[in-house]
Amino acid sequence: MIAQNRFRRAGWLWMTVCVLASRALLAQNAATTSADVQAIVEQLNDSNPINRYAAARSLFQLGAEAKSAVPSLIKHLDDSDEPTRAACVEALAEIGPIQKEIVPALVTKLDDKSAFVRHTAAVSLGRFGAAAKPAVPELIRVFERSDAERQAVIARTFGQIGPAAADSEDVLTKAMNAKTPDVQLAAALGLAQVKPDAKAAVEKLASLLSHSETVIRSSAADALAELGPSAEPAAKALAEATRDESPRVRRQSVRALGRIGASAADQLESLIASVQDDDEYVRQVAVLSVARVAPKSRDTADALAEALKDENSQVRENAAIAFRSLDGTVSSHVPALVAALATSDTDVVAAISETLTKAPQESLSELAKAAVAESSELRRGTAIALGRLINHKADLAERALPVLLSLLNDEEWQVRRAAARGLGAAGRSAATALPELTAAMRERNKFVRRAAAAAIQSISEDEAND
Repeated sequence: MIAQNRFRRAGWLWMTVCVLASRALLAQNAATTSADVQAIVEQLNDSNPINRYAAARSLFQLGAEAKSAVPSLIKHLDDSDEPTRAACVEALAEIGPIQKEIVPALVTKLDDKSAFVRHTAAVSLGRFGAAAKPAVPELIRVFERSDAERQAVIARTFGQIGPAAADSEDVLTKAMNAKTPDVQLAAALGLAQVKPDAKAAVEKLASLLSHSETVIRSSAADALAELGPSAEPAAKALAEATRDESPRVRRQSVRALGRIGASAADQLESLIASVQDDDEYVRQVAVLSVARVAPKSRDTADALAEALKDENSQVRENAAIAFRSLDGTVSSHVPALVAALATSDTDVVAAISETLTKAPQESLSELAKAAVAESSELRRGTAIALGRLINHKADLAERALPVLLSLLNDEEWQVRRAAARGLGAAGRSAATALPELTAAMRERNKFVRRAAAAAIQSISEDEAND
């Protein structure tokens, strides 16, 4: 928020000019050499602040390639122009803590006269992780005398530094009882990252899941998801939050349970209910989370099979992907997976085709039936899946190729094109189909001809690489 306000005061037009200038400068130095970096460094001394800012931004975009510019960037941390100082901070953060002078230099900017620069310095130090340990004492000092907004930023920085910021435990523990929920939340997350066994921090985040403000509940769920398995003590509260009135809170709570994994298995019922949530984005996350939490459960497999019928294509795709992590249950749900191939969404078809390779024998039998189905969409998806299956398990080619070749003569051109693509995907295992593909190149339909030509090329290249 500080940064956004500051940029508005500085003027969006001015900033746009600066960004365009930095891009132009980089374009002149597309293949970066040490001489190029030096040329950009020299521009840091330009009398025009726009050019100095553009140079700093260019060095930021170069990242580690600009390591020779570190001394000059440190020097310009005291530039008279505020955006340039902030850009130098960001450039040093992007280069990384490769020189011992960088962290101490950024620490000095925690007391910059500009709130924006101070904010940028605190955020940048967090990017260094444990390498920012020397900054912890100063961060603690600044934290103790800062307002709520800045305390929340620095608390997150402590969390990013992780266990190396152990000295911040006391101030973070105290801040969990701050007046503002933003600070409470940031302090709890920071403490949980600094001290992974800090149960009190997880409990605090769990309590914020019932806060009156939606944004706080959502942020608490986000924070717990970030903690992963360490958030296990909050599993019950997260399960309750999957019934929150806010779709975002529900979605992030479902995601957090999935990140916890098997330790959240007692909350499986709530997750399965979320697979049927009214919000499509909740359902998209739920199908993945339920598989992570209870991969051996029959209820999980049944829920995923039902999700393959969802009206939202991303839910169906995620359900197909989630099936791969289940223990030995793909074979019993092959009919549901094959039925879901009846879609025009190519991503869904690709995901299902890959999943079917986990149960090749059962899949081939079911795909053979689908090849003569009334639905042309199903026949089209079947062709793609057969090609992927042959590519995965070449010894199925003898049985699978006749089915695929029959689809190359389908009455619908979309199915014929899909069959050609499937043969191409099968690679050298489909070499015996070259005569049929050659004949398909005389098709009336140009799309089928192109697919046949591409398939011939793919098979030939695969054979040449054998």
